[in-house]
Amino acid sequence: MGMKDIEREIRESGQKEIEQIKKDLSAQLEALRKKIDEKAGSEMRKLEERGRSELELERKRILAKANLRIKEQVEKKKDEIIEHVFEEAGARVIRMTGREKAKIMKFLADEAREGLDRPEVFADGKYATLLKGAKRASIGDFGVKVTSGHISVDNTLSSKLKEIKENSRHKVADALWPG
Repeated sequence: MGMKDIEREIRESGQKEIEQIKKDLSAQLEALRKKIDEKAGSEMRKLEERGRSELELERKRILAKANLRIKEQVEKKKDEIIEHVFEEAGARVIRMTGREKAKIMKFLADEAREGLDRPEVFADGKYATLLKGAKRASIGDFGVKVTSGHISVDNTLSSKLKEIKENSRHKVADALWPG
């Protein structure tokens, strides 16, 4: 065998090895591509699922926030209506006849005098004539203020409505919105 035959044999053997390496490399590349595709698909599905979960959470958050705002607005409106009920009750007392107002003034004075020693009863100038023995004062409200020594009792319409509001606001709400 000559040098040329040896060279040819080396080239052919090298060419076969190169082709085998190319085949092996191609198979490895294809397997690697499949793994990458599988991994990418798996990651994409995870991202899509996470995105859907985040979207669902955001949707729920937005709905909860909107529902809270609605409830706040409803409660605010209910408070306004309840406030109007008490304002209307006060206005109704003011619109009563002189005889009815006199009965209320007497009741308020008697209630305020109870348990006091030598009480003095004061009524606003507009209403002082409705209650026998009441002294004129600048109260600015329907009702009476009673003093005895260091004790002072405010039995005016405003103070009574405030007291009633504090003690029975929930009852008014239940009456207006049962259930």
